[in-house]
Order: sequence, then C-alpha cells, then structure tokens
Amino acid sequence: MSGNDKEKVTLAKALNIKNRLAAVLKRLGNEIKENNSVPKGGVRKIDVAEAVRERGRVMEILIDVKETIYKANLPIQREVFRLAELKSEFSMWEDVSCDQGKVILPRDSYSSRNELVVDMTALLTHAEIRSVQAKIADEMDAIQDELDKHNHKTMVEIDAGYREFAV
Repeated sequence: MSGNDKEKVTLAKALNIKNRLAAVLKRLGNEIKENNSVPKGGVRKIDVAEAVRERGRVMEILIDVKETIYKANLPIQREVFRLAELKSEFSMWEDVSCDQGKVILPRDSYSSRNELVVDMTALLTHAEIRSVQAKIADEMDAIQDELDKHNHKTMVEIDAGYREFAV
C-alpha cells in the first residue's frame, strides 16, 4: 500500500480506477522504454529515474485496488467465472462452420491430396447455432446485470493515493 489515507467508493468506481491505473502503468512503462536510451548529447523527454519511481508507486496502489476488488467480488466470484466462460463459449460458436454441399477448399487444407472441391455436411444449421448463441447471450446479460448491481451497491475502501495518478 502506498499511503494511509483511504477513500470509500463503489466497487464500480474501483473497477474504473483500476483500469485507469493500469493505463498509467502502461504509459509510464512506454515512456521509460522510449527515453532510457538516447543518442549521446540527446535530450530525454522525461526524467526516467522519476518515471521509474512513479511507476513503482502506481504499481503498489494498483495492487492494493486489485486486492480490494478481489475481496469484494468473493461472494459473486462464481458468476464472474461463469460470465468469462460464457463469453468463450459464445466466441467458440462464432467459429463453427455450417458449410453444406460442394465447397472449394485451398489445396492441402484437408488432406495431402490436391482436392479443391469437397462435399461438406454440417450437423448443426446456421439457425441452430444462432439460437444457441442467443441463449448464451441472454444468460450473459442476466449475469452482467447482477454483477452491475453488485458493483454499484458494494462500497469499498481504496488507497486515496490513486488520485495523484488516475486522472
């Protein structure tokens, strides 16, 4: 933790602060990389040593905020995991082929032979896949609504030092 001053915020705000701190950390890292080594006699755009110290402070505050978010999410962690898996499931269905009939394939994509036309058959239709995705999307929406409620009603205390960096 970076300081003793705490600020009470909603979990939703803590999540936004976490994202802003992560962006600051990335920006500082890029500035350090870009300015550490310059041509002899060249001028650095930033004080690299100060950027390194600042990045360390931001990192400690970010760790504190992430730990607070983690603890606040314990009662709903299963739903957080479920939402992540449903997003992966939805995405998987995006890649399921519904090709039927004669399909031209690139050479050697299906076998070592040079067949260009393959007679394809699909077990699931495009409409069936979209129906599965619609059910998944409905469940994702319901879970997201519950998570949003949790995030807006749950109050947490975070290191007030974030204000120095996450503007």
